[in-house]
Amino acid sequence: MARAVWDALPGLERKQPSMGRIVAAEKGASRRRRRPAASVRLSVEVRGGGHAARVLRAAAKEQLAALRLSREVSLTLVSDRRMRALNRDWRGKDRPTDVLSFPQHGASIGDVVISLDTARRQAREGGWSLAAELRRLLAHGLLHCLGHDHHTAQEARRMAAAERRLLGRQGMVGD
Repeated sequence: MARAVWDALPGLERKQPSMGRIVAAEKGASRRRRRPAASVRLSVEVRGGGHAARVLRAAAKEQLAALRLSREVSLTLVSDRRMRALNRDWRGKDRPTDVLSFPQHGASIGDVVISLDTARRQAREGGWSLAAELRRLLAHGLLHCLGHDHHTAQEARRMAAAERRLLGRQGMVGD
């Protein structure tokens, strides 16, 4: 059947690669085995979240690659109202927060939920872009999914260092 395809395309030459090229290509491929790209599932449950969703998807791919992870992560952008309900249900705190993380095991790293309303407010108050704030919140949420925490001073220092490594000096905002 392949022969019929080549025969039907006049003017194209069919060249067979030399065995040397095939062997060299196979050796090179075995040295450069790539991890499959991480999968990012994104849900936008808030009005006007299109730009934020694009920023988060790109940032998630970059940060997962930097962490050398090929597992799936689920991201959700919500309003302060929805975040307040989640924070109340899961943490017993009746107020919105900027980011919540729900670690998982297996194929998924977990779920990261970000309040777009709070992210916008924090970016405006801090004097930096919404994109920078979203990257910071995503990094914080991903690190929580991977087991980092900040309940003690030592844990907080470790997590802050991991955020700096993940974001780089230019990407880091806040303390």
